[in-house]
Amino acid sequence: MDKATDKHRKALQDYKRALDYDRENREAALDDSAFVAGEQWPDDLLAARANRPCMTVNRLPSFIRQVANEIRIKPPAIQVVAMEDADRDLADVQEGLIRSIEAVSSARRAYASAIEDSTRCGMGFLRVMTDYATEDSFDQEARIRHIDNPMSVLMDPDMVDPLGSDAKFAFVLDTMSEQAFREAYPDKSSGMDGDATTEMQSREGWLSDNRVQIAEYWCVEETPVDVLLLEDGTVVDVSEYDAMVEAYNQDADAFQIMATEAQAEAATTGAEPELPDPPQAPPLPAYNADGTPRTRKVKRRKVMSYLMSGGEFLEGPTEWVGSRIPIVPVWGEAYRIGDRTVRTSLIRFAKDSQRMINFWRSASVEALALAPRAPVLITAQQVKGHERDWANAGLDNPAVLVYNETGSGVPTRLMPPTMQAAMFNEAAVAQDDLKATTGIYDAALGARSNETSGKAIMARQREGDISTYAFIDNLMQAVEEIGRILVNIIPRVYDAQRQIRILGPRMETKVLTVNDGGQYDLTRGKYDVVVKAGGAFTTRREEMAEIFQGLMQSVPALAPVIIPRLIDVLDMPDAEEIAQEVRALTGQGQQKQAAPDPKALAQAAKYEAEARQTNFETDLATARIQSAQKM
Repeated sequence: MDKATDKHRKALQDYKRALDYDRENREAALDDSAFVAGEQWPDDLLAARANRPCMTVNRLPSFIRQVANEIRIKPPAIQVVAMEDADRDLADVQEGLIRSIEAVSSARRAYASAIEDSTRCGMGFLRVMTDYATEDSFDQEARIRHIDNPMSVLMDPDMVDPLGSDAKFAFVLDTMSEQAFREAYPDKSSGMDGDATTEMQSREGWLSDNRVQIAEYWCVEETPVDVLLLEDGTVVDVSEYDAMVEAYNQDADAFQIMATEAQAEAATTGAEPELPDPPQAPPLPAYNADGTPRTRKVKRRKVMSYLMSGGEFLEGPTEWVGSRIPIVPVWGEAYRIGDRTVRTSLIRFAKDSQRMINFWRSASVEALALAPRAPVLITAQQVKGHERDWANAGLDNPAVLVYNETGSGVPTRLMPPTMQAAMFNEAAVAQDDLKATTGIYDAALGARSNETSGKAIMARQREGDISTYAFIDNLMQAVEEIGRILVNIIPRVYDAQRQIRILGPRMETKVLTVNDGGQYDLTRGKYDVVVKAGGAFTTRREEMAEIFQGLMQSVPALAPVIIPRLIDVLDMPDAEEIAQEVRALTGQGQQKQAAPDPKALAQAAKYEAEARQTNFETDLATARIQSAQKM
C-alpha cells in the first residue's frame, strides 16, 4: 500500500468518526432547517388530514431575523493590537487591510448568514481563503467566506476549542453527478467501481443516486522539533541555529582568508589593507543553571488540504499558509451531557408551540368553513329526483332548493358547530409559549404589547437581547478568530513588495506600498485582535447624528458649535466643505489666539490675590470703625 492510499484510508476513517460523533446534532439541525422552511406537519398527520385544513402559520423566521438583523445593523469590527516587534502604525495598516478584505469579501453578509444558520439550525461556518488579486496577477489576497450549507462541514470531534483552533482535521462536502465527475476527473476513482468498499461508501453518503460526494479534506501534520532559547530572547529551532552557526563559521573562514590576502598585498604596496566588515556572530544560547542550553520539545503544525472522493484523492496535497485549519464554526447554544455535546438552535424548543399554533388555527378554520355546511335532516322521498341539487347545496349556494311534499314536514337544518372558547385560549397559550421559549417578546419584534411606557418597552427589548445574546457572542468570538487567522497569514500572503488598499475608520481609501524596505513592513511584528460590536462607521455616524440633534434640541445655545460637526457626519455630498464654510460664518474657523505665557499668568494671579487681601483688610477696618461708632 502506497503512502497516498494509506492517507486516503485514514481520511475515510476520520470522516466516519466525525459523522458518527455528530450524527444526532446534524439530524436535529436538518429537521430544524426544514421546519423553519415550512415543513411543519408530520407526514402521517398530513395523510390523516388529507381533506381537512392543514394551516402553516410560520412565525419562526421573524425570531431568526430579529437576531440576525442585529448583526446587519451593527456588524462586528476587527481591531488589531500591536504586540511583539510591532508598533501602532503597523497595527493600523493591518487593521485597514483587514477592513479592505472584509469589504471585498462582503464580510457583513457572511457574518449575518452565519448567525442565521446558528439561530436556525444550531451551527454555521465561516472560512478564510486566498485567491489571486486579478486574472493577470500572481499576487494573492485573503478572502472571508460563509459556507452556505452548514450540513456540509464536519469538524474533528476531539477538538477542545469550540472555535476549532486545535482541530486536527475537517471536511467540507459537496456532490456532483457521476457524469460531471467523469468529465472533471477522467482518470480518478469515484468509488463506484464495484469493489468491496462501495457498500460502505454508499451507506456513509459518498455514493447515492448516481451522484458522487467529494470533499475538501483538511488535516494538520505535526512534526516534533527541539527549540532553543537565545540570549536576546529569540527562540529558534535547534537545527536552524546549527545552520546559523555553520554559515557564520564559513563566513568567518572566508573573512580570514580575505584579511590574510589584504594584509599580504598591503605589505607589498605599503598601503593600508582594505578589509570588509567582519561577519556578525549569531547570539549565544541561553543556559540553564547546570550549564546546558535551554531547549524544549515542541510540535510544528503544518496544515494540508486535499480534494477527495470515496475512492481516492483527486487533488493535493496543498499546504495552507496559516497555522490552523481556516474553518471557524459559529455554534448555537451547547449543552454538555456526559461525553456528548448537544447543540441547539434558537427555535429548537419553540417547534412544539409552533405546531400547536398550526393545529389550532387549522381547527378554527375548519370549524368556520363547516358552519354554512351544517347537515340537513331529510327523507329520501323528499329529495327524490333532486338528489344532485341537495348534494351540491353546500358548494353552489343555490337561492332555491326544491323538495317533495310527503307529509313528513319541511327538511330541517341542524345547528352549525360552535367555535369553542378553549380553542382560542389554547392558540393564545401556544403563542405565549413561542415567545417564552425563544426569549423574544412582542416589544423586541416591534409589535404592540402590554408595555405602555418607553422604559417598559426598552426593558422588554433588553430582556430579549439578553436572552439571545449567546448567539451574538458566539458570532463575535468566531469573527475574532477570523481576525487572528488573517493576522497570522497576512505576513505570508502579502510578503513581497506590492501595493495594497487599506480602508480607514471612515471607510476612506488609501493605497500603500508595503515590504519595500520602508516604513510598512507587513512581515515584521506580532499582532492580536479584538472585536467590538457596532463597529461600522456608517452605523456610528448615524448614531452621532442622532446625538447631535438631541443636544441641539436640549441646549439650543450649542447649535453654532454642533452644526458643523453634524454636517461632517451626515452622508451628503461636499459635507466637509459645507462644514468649513459654516465654521467660517460662525467664527469657529478663525485662528485661535496664542496661549499666554504661564509665568505671566502666575504673576497676574499673584497680583489678583494681593489685591483681594488688601480689599479684605480695608473692609474689615471699615466695619470695625462703624461698629465702634454705634456703641
